[in-house]
Amino acid sequence: MAQDSEALYNLIYIAEGSICLAIDGEELTLNPGSFALWDSARPMTFITGAGLRQITLAVPQRELLLALPRAGEFVGRRFAATSGLSRLFVDHLISLDARFGELPRGNAGHVLHASVELLASTLSAQAEPCAGRSGKIVLQGVMAYIGRHLDDPELDTRRVASDCGITERHLHRLFERADTTAAAWIRRQRLDRCRRDLRAAETAHLSITQIAYRWGFGDSSSFSKIFKREFASSPKDYRAAGGFSSQARRASSGWAT
Repeated sequence: MAQDSEALYNLIYIAEGSICLAIDGEELTLNPGSFALWDSARPMTFITGAGLRQITLAVPQRELLLALPRAGEFVGRRFAATSGLSRLFVDHLISLDARFGELPRGNAGHVLHASVELLASTLSAQAEPCAGRSGKIVLQGVMAYIGRHLDDPELDTRRVASDCGITERHLHRLFERADTTAAAWIRRQRLDRCRRDLRAAETAHLSITQIAYRWGFGDSSSFSKIFKREFASSPKDYRAAGGFSSQARRASSGWAT
């Protein structure tokens, strides 16, 4: 699809096995069902895992940039072909890989052009907050993502990085600039939500354990220890100091009159 001297965007899809790409010093691991875009004009190294089977689509940069002027923003990001346009594109890519040689010469160019348009639409549909922006804006997007998922006990730095389309290394660098770590930020946001709920009238009917679970803590014992270490008060004492005794909580739940 391209002349040898042309600058290319190479899309790599992993059907089996795995591969680790290093683009501009950032590592990106691709597993089955995921794909990424890389720029032939930028340094890239890779380490392949056992049993690797991949499909690569080489697209002239000028062609993709005509269809998607901000195509460069998507270089070095991992995408999962699980549903929607990304799944449709990968199904098309697999079919293209298997059947392209059967096409009449006159139809090949039209099919490749349609493939570029579908790729552009697929990338445009990726709406993670981390795409191709300054470090400050990327960090804001990551923090917003964390805030929306604090109730998920499975939320960790690997999940945040994957869903935001960046590497864990990049994630840690972003939070270093904010003088904290990603894990510490997640923990502090959860604690702040719990602290708020312990003194909020609308959550007075919830037990301390329920509040801890509500914000992603796995058990009340570890939550109490972390809370006391952070705020120099146990959750029970902190709630009582706010005026919500057990009698008041029963009343708010309709247990007492």
